[in-house]
Amino acid sequence: METCIFCQITREEAFSYTIYKNEYVTAFLDKYPVNSGHILLVTNQHYKTLDLINNKTISIEIINTLIYIAKKLVNSGFCNDYSILQGNGINANQEIMHVHFHIIPRFKSDNVKFLLETDYEAAAEKNMEKTFKKILEVMKT
Repeated sequence: METCIFCQITREEAFSYTIYKNEYVTAFLDKYPVNSGHILLVTNQHYKTLDLINNKTISIEIINTLIYIAKKLVNSGFCNDYSILQGNGINANQEIMHVHFHIIPRFKSDNVKFLLETDYEAAAEKNMEKTFKKILEVMKT
């Protein structure tokens, strides 16, 4: 997709601070980092969302590259820990409609907060059972 900035970056038509690239994925510094060293990992082929990837090699390469980069960041001492975030679709806060993963280095006092609350009420057993059955049916198709 010629207007997709991530496609332009993977084709080297737009500038980026690319830290890793192979046949399937490209990793580069996020232009709008939430923390020092915030990296984006994108597929070289345009896929709008993760569920549209139908190539096993690309799927494996995504995971392998996430692990590779995370190990490099931690083992080198660049950061103590890291967060990996990924959203699919507008309701999941995906702003650029091209599959991408955020690899965010974490530091002891970085003050980065994610809005995943920990004080939700436990789901009622009746609702859990109903949801469980629905998802099991989906998984069978």
